[in-house]
Amino acid sequence: MNDRLQNFDAGTGKVENLSSAGREIQDALNLSFAEHAHDFPDRCGMMDGGCGIVAEALVSALPSSTLAGWWKDGALQHVMCRTGELYADADGLSTAEDVRVRMAFETGAGQGYLFPVTRRDMQRAGIPMRPDLSTVIADELLDRVAIAVGLDAFEAQMRETCECPELSVNRSLTAPEVPAFFLSPLSLD
Repeated sequence: MNDRLQNFDAGTGKVENLSSAGREIQDALNLSFAEHAHDFPDRCGMMDGGCGIVAEALVSALPSSTLAGWWKDGALQHVMCRTGELYADADGLSTAEDVRVRMAFETGAGQGYLFPVTRRDMQRAGIPMRPDLSTVIADELLDRVAIAVGLDAFEAQMRETCECPELSVNRSLTAPEVPAFFLSPLSLD
């Protein structure tokens, strides 16, 4: 597995995903956030308070995954979805090293670590949870990925990138895939 799946620009705080699966996750979540920004508590973003909502959406979309968090000085700083040895959040797919680099930038100097997270941990840390919104975002994530590349292709990308042959997407959240001829431009000649 690669040590890095992202390029992080500390000058701008922008993340470039090096995997196609990471780009698909990031792009789909950015669209969902644009549509639902007003639904996030206290107008937080996906990476500044809304991370728990996004992480729960990703765990719902990828049932073999779990919640994980970046802890620093005994306090939960950020919540993500752990899939195999990789982590997913609004910035796409990350290795542990990618997370460490981003979190050092976000939370400042000092030692931090990745560790499993429970909903109770999120509650204690004051990280907002909205299961209703997480379900909507999970559904939209998979629908957008289905339209962009197809669920089978996305599932294969995730399996390869995460090196998890058992990984699957939660197809019960998605509408049936649209046949290609419905997506083709119509000629009115």
